Amino acid sequence: MFDPDEAIAKGAAIFGWKLSVNDDLVRRIAQKTSQDEDVVKAGMDLQSETVREAAKEMAEEIGYELPAVEGALISIQDVASKSFGVVAHNPENQELVFNLILRNTPVPAAAMKNFYTAVPNQKTVLVRIMESETSDGEISLQYGMQIGTVQLNLPAGMPADSPIEISFMLNKEGRLIMTAFESVGTRAINFTIDTASVIQGKALEEAKTRSQSLVVH
Repeated sequence: MFDPDEAIAKGAAIFGWKLSVNDDLVRRIAQKTSQDEDVVKAGMDLQSETVREAAKEMAEEIGYELPAVEGALISIQDVASKSFGVVAHNPENQELVFNLILRNTPVPAAAMKNFYTAVPNQKTVLVRIMESETSDGEISLQYGMQIGTVQLNLPAGMPADSPIEISFMLNKEGRLIMTAFESVGTRAINFTIDTASVIQGKALEEAKTRSQSLVVH
């Protein structure tokens, strides 16, 4: 039977072992090359002769096979646990989620994409921010979950297909900052995700009625 707690404990133990081996190796290489440990970490080439020599020494000392020690040197990096995007219409007028930051992308991460107004003299755009478990760039709405909404007011007289630049920035703490910018009137909005302030129910439906869509092409 699968035991989640046991799996987590084993995963933590493996992770800790990798960190311990990696730190020990960094110290050895720093001593061999007379470099600072931070410098070694930033520029460590896993294929270099110095790294392989240090790994071989460690394997002999701690009684592990060389491939096991080398395997512990794989870079451990924070990644996005989910994908983040916005709702827009594609050229076939299908409403989809267009993901800007994809799941498993190293963080901090930033991405930008141009969308376009749907009709002439469009007054507002409702930006619906979505998260999902998939790593695909475009997905059906049913596979995403709305985590925030924000309205961008547009200047009068904008033609259809006026660009709206949307950018996402995701930091290591998981905070997502969205910026929407239109160049005609140089108006912009910034929104930091706070799931406690998601528009839901009647308020969301009223906002969708007042606002018009983004499209991509």
